[in-house]
Amino acid sequence: MRPGPGPDGPDGARADESDQVIWCDSCDRQVGEEELTEDGACPDCGADLLGRRPIPLSFKLMGIATVIYLIWRLYQLVEWLIHHFAAHHGR
Repeated sequence: MRPGPGPDGPDGARADESDQVIWCDSCDRQVGEEELTEDGACPDCGADLLGRRPIPLSFKLMGIATVIYLIWRLYQLVEWLIHHFAAHHGR
């Protein structure tokens, strides 16, 4: 969904979520809420206009990199604890 022409309504009041325009990129036209099919698709081309957007690849890669980093830091912590306690308690 794309927002309407501007952030403010005709009377200057802030537009809310219900004032948004539904736009079909495939048909390149505005679709009224009453025109949508039961599953939220465009009546002309059948494109899903209200469904979930796919998660961007960059977000997935950042999540994977974060998990790998945290696992590495956990490994370093365990290794440090083993060496620390072995050095102080193994006298």
